[in-house]
Amino acid sequence: MGGNYGKSVYNQLMDVMARLDAMEAEHKSDRKEIATLNAEVKSLQKENSRLKTELDTVEADNTALREENE
Repeated sequence: MGGNYGKSVYNQLMDVMARLDAMEAEHKSDRKEIATLNAEVKSLQKENSRLKTELDTVEADNTALREENE
C-alpha cells in the first residue's frame, strides 16, 4: 500500500508541476501583452493631449475671427 501511495503522490506532484509551468508561461505572455498595452495607452494619451492643444488653438482662432467679423 505504501508504494502505491508514494507513486500516487509523485504523479500528483508531477501533474501540479506541469500545470504550474504552463501557468508561468501564460503569465509571462500576459505580462508582455500588458506592457504593450500600457505603451499604447501612453502613446494615445500623448496624442490626445496634442489634439486637445490643437483644438484649443483652432477654437481660439475661430473666436478671434468671429470677433473680427462682428
